[in-house]
This record gives sequence, structure tokens and C-alpha cells, in this order.
Amino acid sequence: MGKGYSFGSDILLKTNWKGFEGFVGYSFGVTKRKIEYVNTNPENSQQQSFFPKYDRSHQINIIENYTIGKKFLGSTVNIGLSYAFYTGQPYYSPEMWYIGRDGNLVSVNSYQDRHRLPNYSRFDISFKFKWDHESWFIEPYLQIINMFNHHNVWYIDYESRPMESAPYIFTVKENKANMFPRLPFIGVNIHF
Repeated sequence: MGKGYSFGSDILLKTNWKGFEGFVGYSFGVTKRKIEYVNTNPENSQQQSFFPKYDRSHQINIIENYTIGKKFLGSTVNIGLSYAFYTGQPYYSPEMWYIGRDGNLVSVNSYQDRHRLPNYSRFDISFKFKWDHESWFIEPYLQIINMFNHHNVWYIDYESRPMESAPYIFTVKENKANMFPRLPFIGVNIHF
């Protein structure tokens, strides 16, 4: 059992200017929880408020499309831009492992929100070439995901190793698994 609160605001601006169509969105939000027997301060045994794992303070999304017109071998050329930025989400991690009296491996975790994942940032770009016919169209495209090859963390895995000086105490190593690297796609849409 526990208590929590959240608040925030959103702004969305639609764009339609000189061939550009899309939107720019910004979200701000805060959420905190205080739950019995969770996130206990070892000095005074009191529960501490914490940011749950889905808390993201800032989010920015930009989606824009720009139609150039019949510029390439008679096709309508469209350029698409997409950008997303999110502040890192909180997480807790094991800081140490040790072998308990019963011989089992025991983990000592950090506070719930002591750590945050790195900020998420991704820029995508696409080029579409559309040829219209009477009752159908064909649209080859090139899309590049994560154009700037930002190392967005997907999840964190933990590896334990016994200390040389005290083999019954284990140190913890974080291994971060990243999402998509820069990734090009080539494809074609056909509609009839």
C-alpha cells in the first residue's frame, strides 16, 4: 500500500507552412510514489518517495513531411523527418551480491530511482518517390533510422564477479544493450 501523485502538461503545434506538414509536441510530467516496505532508508528505516520506472520528465516529438513536387523522373518527391527526445527513465540496480548464511546469492539493490537511463534521442529521415497512374501508384522509398547513430539504451544486464580479497562478496558490472544503430531501409509501396 502507498500513495503517489503526478502532474504535467502537453503542448502540440500543428505545422502547415510552405510545403511542410506535421507537428511539434512537448510533454512535461512528474510522478512520484511512496510505498510501504519499498525504498527504505537504511539509516532511519523510513520509506522514501521515488520516481517509478515509467517517469519521464521531458519528451519532445517532431514529425515533418515536405513535398517537393515532380522533380525526379516525373515522380512526386516527399522528404520525411522525425525526431524524438526523451529524458532517461529511473531504474534501480543491484550494487552488490553476497552469499548469505543459507548459501544462497543475495543482492543488495540501490534505491528505486538512484539511477536514470541515458537520454533517448533519435532522428529518422525518409525519401519517397511516388508515380501516380490512373488507378494505382508505385512508391519506392529510402528510410534511415537513427541517422546520427545515437546509442539509446534498451535494457541493462548485470554480471556478478567474486572479489579476489573476499570471494564471498561479489561486485556488479553493468552491461548496456542498445537499441537500433543507424539502419537504412529500402522498400516499395504499391497501391491498386
